Amino acid sequence: MNKLKILKWCIATSLVVSALIFVNTAFFNYWTISLPDTSEFAWNEHSKHNLMWAASCTLFAVIILKKSHNKFKAWLAVAAITLSVTPFLNEFLHSDTCLDSGGSWNYSKYTCEY
Repeated sequence: MNKLKILKWCIATSLVVSALIFVNTAFFNYWTISLPDTSEFAWNEHSKHNLMWAASCTLFAVIILKKSHNKFKAWLAVAAITLSVTPFLNEFLHSDTCLDSGGSWNYSKYTCEY
């Protein structure tokens, strides 16, 4: 078997396993919302971030394995990169809004404290 093909399958498999771990973490975060004394907003945001990263890993795996036109792969790559960057932008915008309003952003709790 071709070494490049083996490498592609190993990378794609590791991306799918990573996506499954992200999905598992997202379900755990959703479950944590039901516990008392938790910040529902923070756990909800963390679970959305994990689901975006899972989708991004899955798209990257498809890009590696798919034998198609370069234009289609380029659009998949743009979608995967957008999905993986969105959680960081989301957190930046939340923290920036908090700091602009005079609060202090608590990164561990994902909340704005005044």
